[in-house]
Amino acid sequence: MDKRISMQTIADKLGVSKVTVYRALNNRPGVSDRVKSDIMKCADELGYQYSNRMVKEYSNISELAYIVPQHFLADHDRFYSKIYDHIQELCNEHNIKLNLYVMTSKDEEEVNLPPKIFANNCSGIFFAGFISSKVVMKVKSKGKPIVLIDYFHHEFELDSILSDNYYMGYVVACYLIEKGHKNIGFVGDYNNIPNIADRFLGLQKALIENKLPICYKNFIINDDWQTGLYTLNFTLPEPLPTAFVCHCDMAAYYLYEKLKLSGFSIPDDVSVISFDNTDIAETMNPKLTSIYSSRKDFAEVAFKQMVHRITHPNSMPEKNFIPFSLAIRDSVKDLTFANSKYLIG
Repeated sequence: MDKRISMQTIADKLGVSKVTVYRALNNRPGVSDRVKSDIMKCADELGYQYSNRMVKEYSNISELAYIVPQHFLADHDRFYSKIYDHIQELCNEHNIKLNLYVMTSKDEEEVNLPPKIFANNCSGIFFAGFISSKVVMKVKSKGKPIVLIDYFHHEFELDSILSDNYYMGYVVACYLIEKGHKNIGFVGDYNNIPNIADRFLGLQKALIENKLPICYKNFIINDDWQTGLYTLNFTLPEPLPTAFVCHCDMAAYYLYEKLKLSGFSIPDDVSVISFDNTDIAETMNPKLTSIYSSRKDFAEVAFKQMVHRITHPNSMPEKNFIPFSLAIRDSVKDLTFANSKYLIG
């Protein structure tokens, strides 16, 4: 390699920062696909052998672990298992073994971790979904690289890959408000799961900004956060709000069932919007509007961050937010249209 060709050379030629070049050449998050492609093309043209460097980084990683609480792996909600599948594909591309470990509530309480993750051949651990800080602390105390997926622990300085749950909660609430909804309920246990709390707080921000009431009798729980099981044994508020924000698609599914059993129609009587856009959202009747971050994006950013953490153990921990989209379907009624039609008629 021509030693005169440096990252700064590439940066100057393309008019980007040296940090951007570093991120692109080391397969780090934070660089768009277009810019990354331009940087790699320029590096090739100038003779910068970045690919050899990346191969060397991957060759130092033989095995990784993916740990997830059992209640996040219910058959009906494959959010975390799909992220695992995508990370598995990336590991296969680089001849890295990925082991899946599922922790029961008892395992978490007693901090029972699989001994294999502490072996020398295990280079790093992904924790997916909210998990006890006692578990994370034990692994961190052993000096193992850790990447947290879909949550973070404020007491630890660790890499985290996240959806912006607070802003997503705000966005779905604003969507409902734009559709004319002024009395909005929430389904989810915001006292125990940080992600749900963030979604709930985002909803409240939208209500406050629009001078709408925060009505706590409209906030309900239809699942057990410890077991992950959902139930129809909950009471609907009276009178019903015109819309509910559900913390996930399965919570919305059980709300659908409860509403239908109680004689209500969706979205004519009450609208429903949700999070995660899992497969069930397309099969529900009516099809469910749901906001989500790509599982593939989660996996790619988490994998890149893990490689960086292993090869650069002294670098500052990073918090990476995954972009989100709103999948608009048939579960939200436009009350502004309904009202205007009524007034005209």
